[in-house]
Amino acid sequence: MWFQALTAAGGWIFEIFKGKQDIVKQAAHAKAQRVISWEEAMANGAATSWKDEWFTVLLSVPFIMCFIPQLAPYAHQGFIQLEQTPEFYRYMFGLAVGASFGFRGFDKFVRTRNIRN
Repeated sequence: MWFQALTAAGGWIFEIFKGKQDIVKQAAHAKAQRVISWEEAMANGAATSWKDEWFTVLLSVPFIMCFIPQLAPYAHQGFIQLEQTPEFYRYMFGLAVGASFGFRGFDKFVRTRNIRN
């Protein structure tokens, strides 16, 4: 009798645990579907956009300037000037670049390097 009661209680607890696992799985699946849908929408929108190429050129210019001795001081001075811009502006620019190149990768980059400035 006790054994049957314990077995029934164990089965009931297992079903509750399994039900919670199913809910977590369904939530994770729904989130993954939203991410996929968002990425597909972004990819479709980027098909006719030149924004990515523009950011690539924009970010490459100071990099290239650093290797040209006559231009390196200008690149350095430009970064000093950027440090003087409001923090919200740097964040907004970072978000624009991140959205252009893929926010998930940008978010991971920021988290792993603890970028604040």
